[in-house]
Amino acid sequence: MPLAIRRKGKVIATLEEGEEWVIVGKKILITKPSDPTHCREITMPKDDAEGLVEMWLGGS
Repeated sequence: MPLAIRRKGKVIATLEEGEEWVIVGKKILITKPSDPTHCREITMPKDDAEGLVEMWLGGS
């Protein structure tokens, strides 16, 4: 099941298998440790990291 980064219930980004994310300044960087050339940048919602969580997508 895929993972997503959410903030206050809203999906900010979905993560592919093997991706990890980190906050750097006002950006969320999504990378794959197995592929150094793979990188996505997302501007942080309202420049505020509070409330960002990683959750499973989908239901039971």
